[in-house]
Amino acid sequence: AQLDEDAGENGRLLLIVLDAVGLAAWSVIAPIWQQADMFGGQSLRVALASLPTLTSVSRLAIFDGKLSLDLRQWAASDKAQLERARWRERFAERDNRCAAYRAGDQGLLDALRQGVPRLALVDTSWDERMHHLAPQFEPLAAAAATWAQVKAAQIRPILTEALQGGYRVVVTSDHGHVQARGTGNVPGKGAL
Repeated sequence: AQLDEDAGENGRLLLIVLDAVGLAAWSVIAPIWQQADMFGGQSLRVALASLPTLTSVSRLAIFDGKLSLDLRQWAASDKAQLERARWRERFAERDNRCAAYRAGDQGLLDALRQGVPRLALVDTSWDERMHHLAPQFEPLAAAAATWAQVKAAQIRPILTEALQGGYRVVVTSDHGHVQARGTGNVPGKGAL
């Protein structure tokens, strides 16, 4: 329902899911993207996950529009295909012209130019970067700044096309990260 409310005056919506971008990372990314005028002077409202969670739970909730703990499909499927199918199911009643893309997929710019009303883009590059981050050698803020600058060049044409086409752009994250120190057993809970 919220995504329906967030659609622009012409009903066009581009949802950008930045995999694993939590508040700490976004607080570095946002000023870089704003300084680069990534949003064409538009007001910016971002919804981020406040707690770390399972990607499967949070991503499916975004694409389904509701929380589901039935993760069997996620575990046994091509994630990108499942996201596309769920996005189509969510909006098929209103207008079957909707599509979900992964960063690097062909066709998103064409879909924007054709005015496809409900589009989604999932970018997993930050999550992939976080899995290889060694904070003792590269702090999160430095990694986020570098990522934001590289990603700005890649995503600018998409945002420009979307804003020129009258799309409401919603940026969100499916989950965040928290720093963990050490490994071992939590008393009474078992191994971490």
